[in-house]
Amino acid sequence: MSPGGMLTRERPDVAAVGLTGGIGAGKSTALRSFAESGALTLSADEVVHQLYLRADVRQALAERFGQCVSGPSGGVDRGRLADAVRGRPEQLAWLESLIHPLVGEEILRFIGEAPPGAVVVCEVPLLFEAGMDGLFDLVGHSGGRR
Repeated sequence: MSPGGMLTRERPDVAAVGLTGGIGAGKSTALRSFAESGALTLSADEVVHQLYLRADVRQALAERFGQCVSGPSGGVDRGRLADAVRGRPEQLAWLESLIHPLVGEEILRFIGEAPPGAVVVCEVPLLFEAGMDGLFDLVGHSGGRR
């Protein structure tokens, strides 16, 4: 993170593409096509799944929402977490303030580890909402109008 908490890219030798769109817009299909064409790809949804396995993230969620968001194996139950924030804007804002910066850091790490000249395509459903559009050289919207 740079001063002021903003995420910044330091790899001008990598072409970074952000892919966004609504549910069912074809983002996953487009991401697979990019991968088949040789691009390095990353799904923000998969990053979030991995974040929910981290002890520090699980602890923060348990402290905020209680054990009700824990699944039987001790992991995060995404359905229960969704129930805990649904219709509660302040809770959703807190969750996003925890998760979005971590996703942004992982995107930067992924771009940073790419070989020179690589094309990196990251599927980020909430790209604009999370303020991550500045991480990319190009942003594509999958399916329909934006």
